[in-house]
Amino acid sequence: MRISITLLFMALFIICALANSPDVRADENGEWVKYMTWKGEVDELIIMRLENETVKVDYPVGSGFRNATITFFEGDPLIECAAKVEVKKGRGNVAVRKQWWQKPDNTIRLQILDEEPGWGEYEFTVYYQVGELSHSEKAKYENAVSKTLYKYDVHHMNVALEKEDLVNALRWARSAYRIDHLNWEILNIIGELHYLLNSKEQAEDVFIILRDYGYLTDENMERFKELDPYEASKKPKSEEDEEEKEE
Repeated sequence: MRISITLLFMALFIICALANSPDVRADENGEWVKYMTWKGEVDELIIMRLENETVKVDYPVGSGFRNATITFFEGDPLIECAAKVEVKKGRGNVAVRKQWWQKPDNTIRLQILDEEPGWGEYEFTVYYQVGELSHSEKAKYENAVSKTLYKYDVHHMNVALEKEDLVNALRWARSAYRIDHLNWEILNIIGELHYLLNSKEQAEDVFIILRDYGYLTDENMERFKELDPYEASKKPKSEEDEEEKEE
């Protein structure tokens, strides 16, 4: 009888241990595992890499934060997982910049973008959910990451514009546009920058795309008329197609 009771308690112990294992819990029950919490102050922009139960800053060189308190509750995920962040305090944007499965390595990266002056206080928790993801599930997380990368590019573009560094502003605007090809506001900025940098042919090419598929700001329409009055006077391609259909 004692042996049976002992075996029973051992079995219960093993079951409880497996139930408390983060990989088993997340994989079988689909629960989010509490990975780590971070509290501290941030000035402008930092990119964090969570690796070996430590926080490493990829940008900027140095720390980029102060008065930080970091607590890890679980070890790093060892197999495919999805990560999310829940923000308790913070005036800016905190988001996952790279999911575990995305290149170049198996790490989770975060981005904090605080565009208000001075140091902002932040407190957030990162969770992960272990399990193989379908293509559609990955696409959902990848879209969210793309939005975070887009904000990064636009931030640097605006910083360059404030410094009147048009070359770098154009570089960051192009990078943002590669992420969001239907963002006509960014494409108008690209056209304007080409014009200001005396890249007239490139500016005109951009204006034609905006005329046919998006919209031109009033300022860019005036620039378009200056560069090529005949081309600027043409109707958008969509209107020409409609007229052909009616005929």
